[in-house]
Amino acid sequence: MPVPGSQQDFVFDHEAALQQVDQLGRRVVVLDVVGHIEAIGLGELLARQQVEVTVVTPFPLPVCLDRETLGYALPRAVQAGMRWRPNTALAAIGAHAVTLVDVLSRQTETLGGIDSVVIRTHGVADAGLYFALQGHVAELLRVGDAVAVRTADRAIFDGHMAGRGL
Repeated sequence: MPVPGSQQDFVFDHEAALQQVDQLGRRVVVLDVVGHIEAIGLGELLARQQVEVTVVTPFPLPVCLDRETLGYALPRAVQAGMRWRPNTALAAIGAHAVTLVDVLSRQTETLGGIDSVVIRTHGVADAGLYFALQGHVAELLRVGDAVAVRTADRAIFDGHMAGRGL
């Protein structure tokens, strides 16, 4: 993961965090370097469970969300209790503490007493099924997250194009 200190056992990627949401603790920091819905959705989920959750992102807004989803999802998560910290980078993860940097002013801030840190970054393609089937079926196409991790509409387009080629 892209942050110094991210190798610690209380740092998770967003998918692992969702699989153990009840074990993340009472104070959670979520870093979103993608700008899509995952961090906001996780932030709302945690806030509704009375977790003190702060979502930080270097972006002024979730850059990959359409306006309608953004206008609904972000206010809903904040109203649930999620702290929203745009224009904020996560510079380092210490011993249950994080160092935040305001990307505009470059001022730093340390948040201590953190139980978990969740990092939402670009994922890794999973082509395991494609390679397992290679040589065992007459025709095989690689689409979606087997090519590269992208949004669902890109995977749907891949499937659409594969279907048209049949």
